Amino acid sequence: MTRQAIQPAIHNLNLDAEVTIVIPTFNERGNIAQLCHDIDHIMASSNYSHEIIIVDDNSPDDTAEEVQHLQSLYPIKLIRRTQERGLSSAVVCGIIAATGKIVVVMDADLSHPAKYIPQLIEPIHKGEVQLTLATRFAGNGGTQNWPLRRRIVSSTARRIAGAVTNVSDPTSGFFAIKRDLAVSTPTRTLGWKIALEYIARSRVPVTEIPFVFYDRKTGQSKLSTRHAAEFVLQVALLLLNRILYAIKITSETK
Repeated sequence: MTRQAIQPAIHNLNLDAEVTIVIPTFNERGNIAQLCHDIDHIMASSNYSHEIIIVDDNSPDDTAEEVQHLQSLYPIKLIRRTQERGLSSAVVCGIIAATGKIVVVMDADLSHPAKYIPQLIEPIHKGEVQLTLATRFAGNGGTQNWPLRRRIVSSTARRIAGAVTNVSDPTSGFFAIKRDLAVSTPTRTLGWKIALEYIARSRVPVTEIPFVFYDRKTGQSKLSTRHAAEFVLQVALLLLNRILYAIKITSETK
């Protein structure tokens, strides 16, 4: 990443942020202003100082230009990538650039309501865990207006991911993690389920926070057949890693 790729609004930047919210974007011009407003509103009522890092993969709908306008209103760093592509690598890029000791990762399409951010932060801030995951499938979590196809795809993906983790919502992209843990955990940025990478490879306890998922109102879903194939390969690699780790532990205890 070049220094020129990071475009912060210096006059509005919080250099002592406790929390960094990382948002990967691609063609989210219609959603990003509302999301930044929601984040700023909820964080203003919390006890946590924050910054927002938006990692945009050179969106043709001018998402980055919209973010530049928002920098005069909110503590935003913009990272505009012109070479790399992919949600997982965008998240990793944002975490590396983060100032906060706690990083929250969320989608830009308004499916992850900002009101849950403090609940994700609190257990980590208290030192209870290093990773929290927003879940649609525990407690009072749920989904709004999901068609049958989405429910089937989600259920199938959760069953596949069950081979490497027992969390209730392994395909969730809404989570918080200690930055130190994130940067020290070796991850593969294949696919788009980066939370699953951190959960499976770090092997740390996870606190799950129920939330209600809302389907996007504007823009188009990025889910494709290629993403589904990458997800299956991602789980296979994580399963192999789990097996090799078990073999290593067994041999060390003999």
